[in-house]
Amino acid sequence: SKIDGHTVQITYGHMTTASSPLVLGQTVEVGDFIGLVGETGEATGPHLHLGLILDGQLVDPIPWLEANAGAN
Repeated sequence: SKIDGHTVQITYGHMTTASSPLVLGQTVEVGDFIGLVGETGEATGPHLHLGLILDGQLVDPIPWLEANAGAN
């Protein structure tokens, strides 16, 4: 999706299979249910890999989320 003119994509890895009600390209808001943390793929325990792609570049998601995804 576009936020402030930037293309933003977020990936969620290792989630529990079929736990997300979302569809590809759906917009989510702060507090929306995304899915359940799992250990799919090559994982040694339940955890989440959160990835942020901003204008085609993989970036550290934490500073961007702190600046752009404040609570409503």
